[in-house]
Amino acid sequence: MTINKRKQSQKNSNDREKPKEVKVLVKIQPRLESPTHSNAEAVQRIIFARYLSNKFADHKDWKKVIWTSSFRINDRKVWACMSFGGVGKIREQNFEYSTDDFDPPNYKTIAYVKVLETDIMKTLIAQNMRKKDCILQTDPNCTDSDGFAWIHSRRNAIGSCIFGWPENSMDLHPMTPIINLLKEQLGDNPTWGNIANVWNSIPVAQVKKSIERMPHRLNAVLQRQGQAIAKTYRTYCLTPEEYAMYLQHLNRFGGFTSIYSSFGAQ
Repeated sequence: MTINKRKQSQKNSNDREKPKEVKVLVKIQPRLESPTHSNAEAVQRIIFARYLSNKFADHKDWKKVIWTSSFRINDRKVWACMSFGGVGKIREQNFEYSTDDFDPPNYKTIAYVKVLETDIMKTLIAQNMRKKDCILQTDPNCTDSDGFAWIHSRRNAIGSCIFGWPENSMDLHPMTPIINLLKEQLGDNPTWGNIANVWNSIPVAQVKKSIERMPHRLNAVLQRQGQAIAKTYRTYCLTPEEYAMYLQHLNRFGGFTSIYSSFGAQ
């Protein structure tokens, strides 16, 4: 055997003994988050987001909306409104839905008509908006026949309405960041006088910024297939003590998993 053939034979033998390197492509899968909403809630949020996207295809119409919300500051139940021109009226009033509410007319629907006739009208006047040109986001749980009569008055009807809001969906509402800002600035002085003063001092720029982000919120919830666009969406009305317990619960059980594990992701 020649020297060249001997070397070639040796090389082939070494190649057989040497294990071949196998390149493995590892694909990192994105972490699947536990759903924040049930399937039914997610579908409602998707339908609602599509409805608002179509209703406000002209983004200028967001400037016409009078937004309303009920929330809590410690043990106070508060109602307030705002528009693109800034914050509107605020009052201590219980408009929260309860299964104990009796059929209308009840004390909530009667109080709501007064709010429509006074606080909403004063907000429209203060912000130089005409009733027939505005879009009112209203609460169907508090609107009885008298409320409908005011909204759809033949002489001076509201221009349009956003009637209701999906359950557990304050992460989509433009007032949520403003309410959080109010609570941050209240500090340790949650008297009613201070609440009203801090509310009225919230800059118009902050309100406009939140309203202008509505298209982003709607796109985000569609991309999230109806799930929450902010993990703190359920905490907007909690007291500091309740919020601390909420965080403790999340840390103890590992986020939303234990709370919503029974809901299937879609």
